[in-house]
Amino acid sequence: MVNVAEHTTARAGRRAALVKVQGPVLEITPSLDSILALAQETRDKVLVIDLSDLESIHADGLAWLERASAKADSSGIRLRVVAPGGSKVRRILELVRFDRFLLLVNGLREALAFGR
Repeated sequence: MVNVAEHTTARAGRRAALVKVQGPVLEITPSLDSILALAQETRDKVLVIDLSDLESIHADGLAWLERASAKADSSGIRLRVVAPGGSKVRRILELVRFDRFLLLVNGLREALAFGR
């Protein structure tokens, strides 16, 4: 596990790279290139961004997710975002219609099982 920012950790497993965000998502953290490189090393080329510990997400976090989605698509990486149903973060993502281009799942198990 690598601490890529004060409130963010990233690690690569056999099937997927996992980024767990536990605090404010700032525009500059973590480095998308380093996270995408972790995902490229996995067997299934999957990147899971876990937002389940966040209480809210603001404009910087939304912009970061939008860039992550675009870069993942262009790199051939499948992106899955963990935002439990009913959570404030999930409601915000759906309100701004990010569910149109992000695969939102309820938990890590679902993120790893989807599309297998």
